[in-house]
Amino acid sequence: YSFCTLLLPMDTNKDGNFRRNVVSAVIVFVLAMNYLGGLVTITRGRLWLEIFISVVMPVGLLCGAWWSRQSRHFSGRVFQLCLIESIFNVSAVCSLVAYRVGWDTGLWLFGWGFAVFFAFQYLGFAVKQITLRKWHGLAMSTMLITLVARWFWKVEDVRIKISSKQQVWIWGEETSVEIKALYFFWATNALLCDNLQVPKLTTWIVHIASIILSVASGEFFHIRLLTACHLFWLDGWFGYTCLQTTPDDFCNIPETHSSWFMRTGQQQLARLCTLICSVIFLLAIQDDVQSFLATLPSPLHDSDL
Repeated sequence: YSFCTLLLPMDTNKDGNFRRNVVSAVIVFVLAMNYLGGLVTITRGRLWLEIFISVVMPVGLLCGAWWSRQSRHFSGRVFQLCLIESIFNVSAVCSLVAYRVGWDTGLWLFGWGFAVFFAFQYLGFAVKQITLRKWHGLAMSTMLITLVARWFWKVEDVRIKISSKQQVWIWGEETSVEIKALYFFWATNALLCDNLQVPKLTTWIVHIASIILSVASGEFFHIRLLTACHLFWLDGWFGYTCLQTTPDDFCNIPETHSSWFMRTGQQQLARLCTLICSVIFLLAIQDDVQSFLATLPSPLHDSDL
């Protein structure tokens, strides 16, 4: 915020508010890309450091949340998300340990463990979305878990594979392009349409940076959950997404557009994300649908009677 103030001094008119929000959003995105990119770089191949960042630090946050319930930053949602994603990160670390010690059965067990994790995570999101009547989000979550389940069903070997670059490949291969694309629009809907912090965009910006890095990393879910959990850790300690942390002209939807977005823009964006996810989903399963239709008996013609 101080850096943004140096670039653009305080201005109370609408144009000044718009410029400060745009510049601050760009600054946050660049900082998030560099910070998270550095986090990925220093943890890859350094098992002890990944254990510290993905296990020790979240455990410290969770213990702090339990010990200091009065803190405004330890919201129940941050606590839950950090706990859930830490389970995935612990499994990833255990997979790296199993690979290093040559425990092949462990890689198979953790492969099944990731499947259980995705199933329970979907149930958690589904219950939340049904409770809040977020039907678009529920539809996208269902499409996403269906593609993940299809991926798990089609692989010949569910064991975790560690590449020569120390990349963690769930079920022996990198995540498909369809799952990555659908995940992007699912996350956009969750962070912009279902997020109670909107019109503040800090959460969406930093997590989009995390997703971009995850796509480029070659180990999508591992890096996505590692960086996302770390972002929740930062939020838990410092509260960078709290509405009271920064003023209205920092990383917000400009006030000239926020009322429209909250009133109708969120609904239109949710419909658009659902439509795009539906197209991606149908393209991903078209071969399965064609194979299924080919197994059905053909209708009788007059010539066959």
